[in-house]
Amino acid sequence: MPTLTAIRDRLVDRLDTIPGLTVVTADAASVPPPYAVVIPPADGVYHATMSDTGFYGPLDWRIRVMVGAQLLDDAADAVLRFLEPAGESSVRAAIHADQSLDGLLDTAHSGAAVMGWRFLSYEEAAEAGRWGVEFTVTVVAKKG
Repeated sequence: MPTLTAIRDRLVDRLDTIPGLTVVTADAASVPPPYAVVIPPADGVYHATMSDTGFYGPLDWRIRVMVGAQLLDDAADAVLRFLEPAGESSVRAAIHADQSLDGLLDTAHSGAAVMGWRFLSYEEAAEAGRWGVEFTVTVVAKKG
């Protein structure tokens, strides 16, 4: 069965295909924008998400993309390119290009899919002097 660490590392690998985007696994204000943070599921219930039924999940991972906030128009343009459904800067396209996460997941019964996004609130982003968006990526893994 894929581990949470393996899933996180494969999500990082997929995002590393986006030119100019630095990908980290812990929010670091010292990282120059644009950068993405891969955030594990906030919660889970063992009997539901890690059951003996043959599946692991669904678990909602978060990908937070942060850009500079010095010029709001420039920040908006920077964020919008990551929101596009396709293209070299698209988070969705990077994940959906290999929903098996490099063969980690059996896509006949599982996979990784970008389900949606939301803009970060002022309070969430201003502390780091950034502006950003958070994607929800749902992962279902078939037990090995």
